[in-house]
Amino acid sequence: MLLDHQRRTPMAQKGVPVIVCRLPQLLQTRGLSQRTLARRTHLSRTTIAKLCADEWVGVDRWTLATLCAALDVPVGRLLTVEWRELGPTEIGVERPT
Repeated sequence: MLLDHQRRTPMAQKGVPVIVCRLPQLLQTRGLSQRTLARRTHLSRTTIAKLCADEWVGVDRWTLATLCAALDVPVGRLLTVEWRELGPTEIGVERPT
């Protein structure tokens, strides 16, 4: 049985869809540090650091809205989907069969 994302995937695409946070790139283009963003948004530096290091599992709508408002970007610029081949040790993501 094919999953929805498998039906829409071009044959050339391999791997699984992974949501990627583009916060590091957005901070760099704006010349902002993680610390400055934390102060402006009242989000913890740990939260921002995890998003920047791609060490996050989930993020709530309030956090997304806060970041998007502070950076003046739509959510689609903050989070994008990339196709990745996952290694056997990556956890939290099931490979489609």
